[in-house]
Amino acid sequence: MHGFNMHRLPLAVCALLVACFSNAQGQQEDFVTREVFYGIVSRAAYLTCAITPGGEQPVWSFNSSRLGRRAYVDKRGLLVINSVELTDAEDYICSTSVGKSRVQLVVMEPSEPLDLNTNVLRPTLLQVTWTTPIGSPDQITSYDIFVINLNEDSRRRVPVKEYTPRGTQSHLLRDLTPGAVYRVEVFARYGYGVDGKSFDVSGPSAIGVPVQMPLDESQRIMQSKPPRTGIIQYALAGRRAKLECEDIYNNTDAVWEYVEPQDPQRYQSRYLESTKTLTLSIAVARLEDSGQFSCVSSAGKSTLALVVVDRQAPRYLRASAEPSGEVKLTWYSPLGSPNEITRYDIEVKSSDPNDRGITYTLDELSSDGTESFGIANLTSGQSYTIRVRARYPYGLDDKVFDVSGYWSEEVYVTIGAEPTEAAPVSTVSTERPNIPVEIPRTVTTQYAVKDGSLNLRCVGVSKDNARWQYNTARLEGRAQPRFDERYRTLYLAINSLTLEDSDDFHCLTRTNQSTVKLVVLDPLPPERLQARLVPGNTRAQVFWLDPAAGADLVKHYAVRVILLAMPPSHTDFTVDKGEPRRWVSTVLENLIPGASYQIQVRAIYPSGEEGSEEVKGTAADTFLRVPGPTQDTTTTTTTTTTTTTTTKSSTESTSETTPEPSTESVTELTTEDETTAEPEVTTA
Repeated sequence: MHGFNMHRLPLAVCALLVACFSNAQGQQEDFVTREVFYGIVSRAAYLTCAITPGGEQPVWSFNSSRLGRRAYVDKRGLLVINSVELTDAEDYICSTSVGKSRVQLVVMEPSEPLDLNTNVLRPTLLQVTWTTPIGSPDQITSYDIFVINLNEDSRRRVPVKEYTPRGTQSHLLRDLTPGAVYRVEVFARYGYGVDGKSFDVSGPSAIGVPVQMPLDESQRIMQSKPPRTGIIQYALAGRRAKLECEDIYNNTDAVWEYVEPQDPQRYQSRYLESTKTLTLSIAVARLEDSGQFSCVSSAGKSTLALVVVDRQAPRYLRASAEPSGEVKLTWYSPLGSPNEITRYDIEVKSSDPNDRGITYTLDELSSDGTESFGIANLTSGQSYTIRVRARYPYGLDDKVFDVSGYWSEEVYVTIGAEPTEAAPVSTVSTERPNIPVEIPRTVTTQYAVKDGSLNLRCVGVSKDNARWQYNTARLEGRAQPRFDERYRTLYLAINSLTLEDSDDFHCLTRTNQSTVKLVVLDPLPPERLQARLVPGNTRAQVFWLDPAAGADLVKHYAVRVILLAMPPSHTDFTVDKGEPRRWVSTVLENLIPGASYQIQVRAIYPSGEEGSEEVKGTAADTFLRVPGPTQDTTTTTTTTTTTTTTTKSSTESTSETTPEPSTESVTELTTEDETTAEPEVTTA
């Protein structure tokens, strides 16, 4: 078979073919808009049709046989391509009533920077160099450098906006710590989306080798001091304790000597070459960790006495009136570490909202653990809130400072309004006053469902000075605290909630206290759910009673009406909570003759936490069948069941006869025998 030879055709036929080809080329380029979308390998791409008048759904043209199920058009008219591949890079055409639009898909394959190197210029200055990545270099918008301090286990991000399109890149890292060990990671950022301007995405990172910054002259002089002995270090129970032996020069043979605990995995020894320091970290220090620790090397031996302090609250705080006119406070010292207490803080705050309170200090402590303190010049007729806390030592040797313990329970003192010369303080009441007393704490309420789980949050705190206080014995194995450094939030995760877990949870810091009142709900279904037709059979009235428990916490009710057809459909709406011990009702309109309906009603409770979803109770079900036009409409049968989603409930079936129409819609409950009258149906 001979090939096609245009030279053998007549001149007129050649001209006609050229004209047709030119016309086809012109139609192919006749697009209203042209866009470029930058996608990334293995991620999804969302192509937008730029011309969609009046919400018109565009028609996309693409190779469906090659893309298969990875490509589809969503309800917004976007062409979605999942798990993008390099071979997907081509033009995609969308058509609407006003014309065609072309979207060119450019597929990027990010890769890590090459030839990453570091060069120490000064004790605080480090130069980082690397070569442009091979993958999609033209789409790079910037670089990021992560600087990781291995001594402090910290990291910071350094953005690099100025760079060369291709070739070797360079950046200076400043203000580094002399003697510290650093590791740098570099990765490129790529422009994603239409014209690469939607947002940036990160490519793989190049990881450098650790580099140690040199010491400056002052640090070398400090390392020449002789070894010390007899050092005392105070640590806090429940926190991480870190012991350091700094004076071992260049002797890397140094070791720690101590009495090995029952769980030695909590003890971790590490030698820091940068500071010539041998450290010993104790995870979650305990009272039994107190003792002698020796750092032994060829240069000598240093001894350190570790004292672990268990901070607790003072006990049995009481207030009484003295003939001198003072209010006398008495309490017992806290358990845990009473011998390590340095002093007490006594806080007195009046009911005046503008009163910031007064804090007294008790420095002279008793030897038997029974403390007392007198407060004078309190105002007659005023109410006060008083609490006490101990202070403990913390730190190393000559750098020891005081840290706060936990506040005692509060006592409430009301000073008599009519004192006399014989009794300047006429009365002292330790009951909580009727007028509100301003105390330095915040109280919130959070709701949860039985058998569920939740996270309590204490926001804006630091890891070292915040802790949760709760009934640890009851929640043993089900509660786990966790600190999020990024959001400075202390969480308390609680699993398998029970009704007995309803309690106060206190987040304690050095300066304040926030309390979360946890309320665990038993999400029972609404009771005695019924649906009755109104004469005419196009409307029905639905009745129910509040759940057997927790009705006062119900926010509103969620109602779902399901049309039992093929396919089934449903309508959702809410009904306001009614008055206590009254029927709650709603009316269904436009019922279909001959149709069957399933009606679900569940109570909705508040979450108590801003931004959280509402707490849903268990649904109660009832079924309603609407008679056809030729059927008897005098009676209608409804069956009521309870669908158990989170709790166990009984199942009951009732057959009700539609009562005579009445002008009353709901009948009140009787209060004498605690029974509920049946509701009467409202006429049309």
